[in-house]
Amino acid sequence: MAGTWKENLSKQVLALKSGFGELLELVDNWLFALAGEEEKVRRLRSLAEVLRAPDSGLTPQARKACDALLLDLLAVKENGPVTSSAYRTSLQKNFRQGIEQINGQVDTLLAHIGKLFSSDDQQGSPAGFILAQEEERKRIAREIHDGPAQSLASLIMRIDFCQENMTKPDLLKAELTDLKESIIRTLRDIRRFIFELRPMALDDLGLIPTLEQFIAGFRTRSGIKVSIHVEGERASLAPECELGVFRVIQEAVNNAHHHAQAHNVYVFLTYDLETKTLFGVIKDDGIGFNVEQIRKTYATLKKLGLISMEERIRLANGTFEIVSAAEEGTVVSFNVPL
Repeated sequence: MAGTWKENLSKQVLALKSGFGELLELVDNWLFALAGEEEKVRRLRSLAEVLRAPDSGLTPQARKACDALLLDLLAVKENGPVTSSAYRTSLQKNFRQGIEQINGQVDTLLAHIGKLFSSDDQQGSPAGFILAQEEERKRIAREIHDGPAQSLASLIMRIDFCQENMTKPDLLKAELTDLKESIIRTLRDIRRFIFELRPMALDDLGLIPTLEQFIAGFRTRSGIKVSIHVEGERASLAPECELGVFRVIQEAVNNAHHHAQAHNVYVFLTYDLETKTLFGVIKDDGIGFNVEQIRKTYATLKKLGLISMEERIRLANGTFEIVSAAEEGTVVSFNVPL
């Protein structure tokens, strides 16, 4: 099955290359048509200047007849295969059809990629992860646009309102008080987005304090009981590996809340200096799910979730496993080298 998808993928890529070649040929023909018409018009205008000159030797009647013929030619009647407007319209139509056809091929290609990387022998490929990352970036961009960006635009207008009412202290005081609260809320949103992109506490405090900070905030926001237990002598990880471990735990905890409807989440981390390995387990008492069924359709969901967790651990040269069943909760386990 995988070989069939690879073959289809190759055919789609070749079809795209061929399609782009045809579009380039259309562009060349279009440019040739324009250049030919411009050259024709330039020569006709030069000829008109010569024939209209007083020393051209033409009688007024002949000069008038020549002017009429030149004006007719300069009007570019549709009598030429290259310079006619009918030909240019045909080129435009073909160009549009070519673009639409290639767009369709791109859609088909992306569908093949999704199916290809959802198969068992392609689970290690980063393509699904890259597509999911793009979806996550779009989500964050939308949230920033609808959240802090809109709030800042509103703050600007409210500052203008304050400037216009400098002589009204009571009104100004109430507006500034409300303005301060709005700025605090916007700043909180911006900090949350920064934390989602890259928790700065990882660089300043390290993995465990950052996890404790995240879990404390998560407990407050969600009301779910989340605990973290750390064993062994703590050791440093490479920065990207540390970020990967944090994201896996963050994703597992968020999934327990948003999807598993869990009441309790337990996070266990063990530093084993003998084997130079960090072991991690995230367990919840939620409703669970069919792991194999989710794996079969996950590439088409365009979400980070399971794809990102597996990919982050793989990129850290570690191993990842998830065990779950209906009404039996979920256990996510991983290990990465120290």
